[in-house]
Amino acid sequence: MHEQRVAHAAHGGGRPSRTGVAAVAAATVGLLGAGLTACSGSDGSTEAEPVTKSPAHASASPSASAEDEARKQVTEVVRRMREEETKAHADPGKVTDTKLTDYATDKALASINNQLFQYEQLGLVLKGSPESSYTVTAVNLAGKPRSATVEECLDTTGWKPVKKSTGKDVSTKGQPRRYVMTYRVEIFGAKARWMVTDLSRDKGRSC
Repeated sequence: MHEQRVAHAAHGGGRPSRTGVAAVAAATVGLLGAGLTACSGSDGSTEAEPVTKSPAHASASPSASAEDEARKQVTEVVRRMREEETKAHADPGKVTDTKLTDYATDKALASINNQLFQYEQLGLVLKGSPESSYTVTAVNLAGKPRSATVEECLDTTGWKPVKKSTGKDVSTKGQPRRYVMTYRVEIFGAKARWMVTDLSRDKGRSC
């Protein structure tokens, strides 16, 4: 409709003049230019290309999201294991009353049970509670099994060994009260859930 009005105004009816044809062509190019950008070919001609718009916000990487979720889950597993281990040390003879096996297995569980057995044989319990902070230092979601490494800064200042019969503090002088525990956490068992499978203590590494 716009092109017809331009042509009609240019020649006032009848046969189109050269001026009228030129006006129509100019108007048509103007309309096309509103939605296209021109680029020059190798032969000097121009080709129209559609204008593309970049998305306003890039979506988050699925792999990054999965790793973030894994970090939260493994940290929670180690934290809950620490809670259950603390309960077990309050009375080593009643470890079966805890949910320790929900969070620890394999070498990690064997190490904890061995320590609990020694305490029971010596008539010792741990009074109070430790303080902890956790850092996930590695996550491998491509491995079989999927795994992660978690470090715990363990502060045992308020968690001391005492004689169960007398309540006497039997802490060894000079022993470090703050040190680093390192845990390997893996997808484990028929239920395919995160569990602590191995652990190590580094009492020479303060935190």
